Amino acid sequence: WLGSESSAIVFLGDYVDKGPESRAVLEFINSLEEAIPSHIVAIMGNHDLFALLDATLKPDRDRPMGIPVSRYTYAFAHPEQYIEAGWSAAESDDLEIL
Repeated sequence: WLGSESSAIVFLGDYVDKGPESRAVLEFINSLEEAIPSHIVAIMGNHDLFALLDATLKPDRDRPMGIPVSRYTYAFAHPEQYIEAGWSAAESDDLEIL
């Protein structure tokens, strides 16, 4: 840690909507928090809260977004990331969206 003893890095949430890198973002922040816990502040964003609720609420409960937010996890990925990630079978018109 190169900062002063009273300084901190503050992360402002919405870690789970970073496209295919969402898990890497969470792991990175977790590793920083383990390495320098008194200098990391990770605030939970609304998307993180909704993902947590989806993971913990019973299936028959209403969701804040109306449907599980896991359907929106990659909503902010660039179209090229969808194609390269291999989440779905290649389509004949894939190159048209690039």
